Formats: sequence, C-alpha cells, structure tokens
Amino acid sequence: MTFALNIGLSALQANQQALQTVANNLANAGTPGYHRRLVNLVDRSPTPSGKHLIGAGVDVKSITRVRSSLIEQSLTANITSRSRNEAQLETLQRLEALYIPGEGGVQQRLQTFFDRAFAVTSGPGNNILRQQAISAAHDLTEEINAIAAAMHKLQQSVDAEIESTVHTVNQLSDRIAALNREIGIAEGRGFQPHDLRDQRDQLLNELAELVDVRTWEWAGQPDVAAFGDGGVTLSTQPVTISLKLIDGQVKVISDQSGRELSFSGGRLSGLLEARNEILPAALERLQTFTDTFVRAVDQIQATGLPTTGPFDWLESTRGVEDVNLPLSTAGTRFPVEAGQLFISVTDQATGVRRLTAVDIDPATDSLTDVATAIDAIDHLQAFIDPQTGKLSIESESGYAFDFVGRLETVPDTSAVTGTSSISLGGQYTASVNDEFEFTVVGSGDVGTASGLQVEVRNSIGALVKTLDVGLGYQPGAALDVIEGVTVSFGAGTLNAGDTFTTPVVANSDTAGFLSAVGLRSFFDGTQIGSLSVDDALRADPELLSASYSGLPADGANAARFAALRDELLLGDGHLTLEDFLAETAALVGSDVQNLTIAQTHLDSLNAQLETDRESISGVDPNEEFVKMLNYQRGFQSAAKLIASVNDTLDELFAIVP
Repeated sequence: MTFALNIGLSALQANQQALQTVANNLANAGTPGYHRRLVNLVDRSPTPSGKHLIGAGVDVKSITRVRSSLIEQSLTANITSRSRNEAQLETLQRLEALYIPGEGGVQQRLQTFFDRAFAVTSGPGNNILRQQAISAAHDLTEEINAIAAAMHKLQQSVDAEIESTVHTVNQLSDRIAALNREIGIAEGRGFQPHDLRDQRDQLLNELAELVDVRTWEWAGQPDVAAFGDGGVTLSTQPVTISLKLIDGQVKVISDQSGRELSFSGGRLSGLLEARNEILPAALERLQTFTDTFVRAVDQIQATGLPTTGPFDWLESTRGVEDVNLPLSTAGTRFPVEAGQLFISVTDQATGVRRLTAVDIDPATDSLTDVATAIDAIDHLQAFIDPQTGKLSIESESGYAFDFVGRLETVPDTSAVTGTSSISLGGQYTASVNDEFEFTVVGSGDVGTASGLQVEVRNSIGALVKTLDVGLGYQPGAALDVIEGVTVSFGAGTLNAGDTFTTPVVANSDTAGFLSAVGLRSFFDGTQIGSLSVDDALRADPELLSASYSGLPADGANAARFAALRDELLLGDGHLTLEDFLAETAALVGSDVQNLTIAQTHLDSLNAQLETDRESISGVDPNEEFVKMLNYQRGFQSAAKLIASVNDTLDELFAIVP
C-alpha cells in the first residue's frame, strides 16, 4: 500500500508543479521577451515486487523554455539591420529637405542670379539692375550658408546621439555580463534560470538595436555574445567602449583591447556612417559647388571693368601660407594652373594702352616671383606682405591697369623702321588666346606705293590675312584683320621686312591666378557657412564689372556672368551649376527612396519573425487553459487515489485486533 501512496504523492507533486508552470505562463502572456515554459513529465523507474516490476509514479524531468535558436538569431540580425538602415534614413531625409526645389531654395536663388545678371546686359548703366544682380548673389550666399549651418547642426546632433548610444551600449553590456554571472551561478547549482535567460535575450535584442550582435549558445554555461564585428566579446566580465576623433572622423575604441572597432549593423553603425561618410560627403559636395561658382564669378569680376574704369591700386583678399614657396604648395585657396596673366597699362593722358603677359608656372613660381614679374612692367609696382601672404599692385600717377586683356591701342613698333604710325582697334571675339604677327611686304608710302601689303600670321605661322595698304588705301582707315581685330596705318612709309606683334586675348588669366589670390573678388571668403558678397560691392553697384571698357553702355562682361548658366563646369565637364544642384538633390532622393524600400522590407520581415517566434515561444491562453484542466484533473485523480488507499488502510487496521 505504501507504493500506492508514493505513486499518488508523486502525481500530486508533478501536477502541482505543472499547474504552477501554467500559471506562470498565463501571468507572463504579455511580458516582452518571455518564452513559455513546458513541463516534461517522465515515469519513475519501476520497483521489483516478486516476479513483477511495479510502476513507481511520475517525476518532472525538466521545465524547458520553448525557443527556436534559428528564429531568435534571425530576429536579432534583422533588428540590427533595421536600426542601421533607420539611422541612415533619418539623416538622409533631413539632408533631402535642404535641397527641396522651390521658392527660396538654392536652385531657385541660383537661377535668379543668372536672370538678374542677364538683365544687366540690357541696361548696364542702370544701377538698379546692377544692385538687383548683386542682391541675388547675396541671397544665394545666404542660402548656401544656411544649408551648411543646417548640415553642421545635423552633424552635432549625430555626434550627441553617438555619445548617448555608446553610453547605452556600455550600460547594456554591464547588465548582460551581470546576468551571465547569475546564470552561471544558478546553473552551477543545478537550477534552470529561465527567467534570467529571458531577461538576457531581451537585453541582447536591445543591444542589437544599437550594435551588431552575434551569439553562441553553449550547453551548461552562459551563452557568449560579441559585437563590433566580433571585436568585443561579452560573457561574464564587463566590457566598455569609448569614442575617439581620428583624422576628423569619430571612431569607436575597445577600452579593453585598445582596438578600433568596426560595425556592420545597429544604430551606432548607421550613425557612424552618417557622421563619417554621408554628412562629410554632403558638405564636400556643397563646397565643390560653392568653390566652382565662386571661382567662376570671381574670375569674371576680376577680368572686367566697373564704370569707374581701370585701377590705380588693388590688394588681394586671399593670402598664401608662404610667399616664397611655389604656388602649387604655397596654400592658395584655389589651385593655380600653368598659364599667363595679361595686364593692361593705360596712359590716362593719351589713352595709349599696352598689354603685357606674365607667365606663371605654379610648380616653380612663388607669389614673390609673380610680384617681381608684375613689378617689371612699366609704370607698375607690386608689393608682398609676408605676414598676410597678400599681393598689392599700384600704378604710377597718371597710369591705370586692368586684367581685361583688351587689345593694345598701339603695338610695340620698336622693330619697325618706317615712319607710318600704327594703331589697333576692335575687340577680339575668338575663344582662344593667340598672337598676331604683322609683316610688311614691299616698301613705300602708305596709300600710294603700288603693291604695298602687310601679311598677318597667327602664333603657329598660318597666314590669317593679307592687307593692302598701298595704292588706294586711305591712311588711318581701319582694316579688318580677323575675329573683330582691326589695324590702321597712318601716313608715312613702311619698309619690307618690318614686323610687329600683338597678343589677342580671349582669356586674360589662363592660370586662374586672380581668383586664387582674390584680386578684384566678387565674394568675401569661400568657405560654406561664411561666404558673402564683397561689402564694397554691395554698397556701390558701380563696382560690378559689367563691361570690358568701363563705359555705361557696355554690358559685355555682364553677359559672361549670365553665360555661366550654360557652362559645363562640374561633373568632369558634363554638368552645369544648375545640373549639379539637381543631381545632388536627385542622389539624396534616390538614397532616401532605396533606404525607404529597404526599411519597408525589413519591417515586414521583422513582423514575420515576431509572428514566427510568437507561434513557437508565445503563450496561447487557450492552450494553457486546456493544460491547466488536464493537470487539475491529474491532481484530483491523485488526490482520490491517496484517499482511496487511505480508506483501504483504515479498514485493514480496523480488522487487525
């Protein structure tokens, strides 16, 4: 009979534990990260009785967590990918908002500047039109600065979130390590710490939102996790990470190993990519646009004339780091190319203008060398301030200079032996620089000598034009040469073999020297965030270089400002300034669209994995109620068995005297 009592007692105990497990499942049906428990019952080893083996009852072999490692690891990996994608998407969406086309946007303000510059060509002497063009440029610089400020503010926001995320990672790592220690102690004592493992899994998924996490599950000991592409192992000892700025980039360092960590997922990974790659690339692209625009406009401003005409003094606004180093290494704001700078010097009393080319090789020439070459030009002086790295140019009293590259009024005739006076006129209209050589064929008096001619050849020796200046020519009359250039020969003689040359200039600064050092700049500064239109220019619209001649009706140089709209200045010569801004907006928009699609897919996958996990590990109240009824009936049956055995024993004891 005692066997029967033991069997009934084992059933009572087993069903009681099972009912407690069901109750725990129902109580935690809504607890995040909870995995339902399953009671595993086994029959006890039978007991020999005579020639028979009698069953000994039931035991609870174990209570297990119902969990799929594959689904859990897939869910953790998806959480990591979603968080990384989300962090990048948030940054790109904020960048996208900065380039949305429309009223007040950078694209619209650039278009307005070109429109206003074109309007100046219809009334170059109208100061209202000039002021509108200058104001449009100012509005554009304000928008560029605003975009740059917004990008820097976004960068600061990302920096702050990176710091906060690292702090949270360290906190979670410490809590997971503490749980691992508790799990190890509990399992070492033979317990099954399911609640602790649930907490650990939940913390690991919280950690996976921040960094990439991989786990290794081991039987009989706490699981091991790693993050930072495996660079940090997380077991029972606390681990920490910290931030370090290296070459302008935020890096994450393991405090234990001192190694720089990389991340393939998690919000921290997305934030680091936003901070170190996305935002710097966006700032660099905006700076590229700004540099190109500023340099192009500054070159036009420097190589034209205001209504006040040529200059008697100019000082550069952009210094170099070392005035004695070659320009290629001296730290110019814009690179200087090998080329020529043409400087005109005008005698203001006679109107005679001479044109001199200064050769510039940035590989060998320093700012001091260029200043020396300018100083060698008649009636000019050049000065270098070694402290500021800036260049100043001053003309002698009665003379003025400019960088327009206009035709000389009188060429150098020192090699001409005749008595005829020679004058040049017109405006060179070709697109490339050249040099014309004039050679006299025949000898005699201009206008009367039969067969007297002048041959004109270009810089490669090709015959451009043959001019008849003998019988039938009216001395002093202008003769068309080519590309807008004219020449006239006064009364007097010309002798065979007499030659003179003159440069014809389409681009008076092929080296880009003027904008590099900031001579006659349209803009103050070049860096996004601090760009502005020159204060003097904003105060006096007459300083706008709208012409080649300085005359009120001349708008030829203003047309060059407007023509920038169609020049392929960016994208390796494939994009205009407007195209570049449109491409920038399109690239950011495309990235946003791609990440949005990816985020939708990851969200859908996450929902599916959550459903899969719930179907395996989640608590179904209906199923638990059925189990509860079964265990309740088992308990009741065991109780009845014990009662029945007890009644039988009572009767037996009553029979026994």
